[in-house]
Amino acid sequence: MSKELLPFFSALFSFIALVVSITALYNTYRSRKNAEHDSLRKMKIDTVKELREVELVYRGICSDTEELIKSIEMSTNMNPYGKKELLKGVRDNLGFFTQSRQGVTNMLSKLDENLMSISREEIENIAQFTAFEANRLAENGRIIKERFKDLKEMIGKAPY
Repeated sequence: MSKELLPFFSALFSFIALVVSITALYNTYRSRKNAEHDSLRKMKIDTVKELREVELVYRGICSDTEELIKSIEMSTNMNPYGKKELLKGVRDNLGFFTQSRQGVTNMLSKLDENLMSISREEIENIAQFTAFEANRLAENGRIIKERFKDLKEMIGKAPY
């Protein structure tokens, strides 16, 4: 090989090394972007699942509240004034639970419609709200069910 071609081959090998380096950097960048995208996608899916569970708990509480209202309405051994006041309180609770459930349902609808366009910050805020609601319902849901059960028993035993 002649000495005149050495600078040409040196430049060619340098150019090839540069192309390989750029390709490696681009592949690393794409891998990170894909991992970030997959992470965000998983976070969105997990948040929707948790939100659906919260909605189911609210549905259960609403259903239990409606059953309690029917039990109170059908009770024949309660003081009429006490029955009226109890019904008012339980119906107010049903209104609150129904509004809460509807808020969660609306949030789910918006997520279903716009899942891919929601930012990481928005989904983190929704996930934080969902975790708070799930914890609150886990603590209070059991108490609500116990109190409703106790109320139904008292309604059945109420002397009038």
